[in-house]
Amino acid sequence: LYIEQASKEGDSFCRQFNVRIYPTFKLFSKEGIMLDNGTFSRTVEGFLGWVKEVKAGNNFYELTRKLEKNPLDRDLLIKIVDRMGMSDKKDKMAYLKRAIQIKPDYNDELSHKAYEKMAWVLVENIPRGQGREEFFTYNKQLFSGIFNAFYPDKFKYYLKGNDGLVTIMNWYLQLGDREKVLWIFNDFRKRKGSAFDLIKN
Repeated sequence: LYIEQASKEGDSFCRQFNVRIYPTFKLFSKEGIMLDNGTFSRTVEGFLGWVKEVKAGNNFYELTRKLEKNPLDRDLLIKIVDRMGMSDKKDKMAYLKRAIQIKPDYNDELSHKAYEKMAWVLVENIPRGQGREEFFTYNKQLFSGIFNAFYPDKFKYYLKGNDGLVTIMNWYLQLGDREKVLWIFNDFRKRKGSAFDLIKN
């Protein structure tokens, strides 16, 4: 089913299912239950793989049902966040905060994963206008804690590699701390040494 956002019915549907980014893909059961958000690679294989995964039970709906029975299962909380759509930024934060509150230990493997994902989601959530200063004031310590715990070579999950580094630099850039951005970049360059390639890296 294709929904045109600009129509009256489409607009209502988008509000009901929190669709704010286009295109958005969602999979529903015959009964109209939203089973999963499309976070697949945009290829035929990726799409078919996503459908197969959802049918096998690895989907947002099934995982949230399991969480109702096991509310302290941190692994489930993180898996649910990974099954959420691009528009579900605030909900992602709530699930990750729950996972971290259960065991706020940087050295614990699952907490480590949740902390890295949290840093990624914080950058996704930066407001563009109103509430920006309050957002940074409220979350600055949390982001810095994650950065200090895992920088430079302990990133294993969402902040691993160049994309993760760009996410971290983006946080400090949006915060207005350009000196920190330059320090991170120069530190990265030093650590890469002769292997540093301006285009590739």
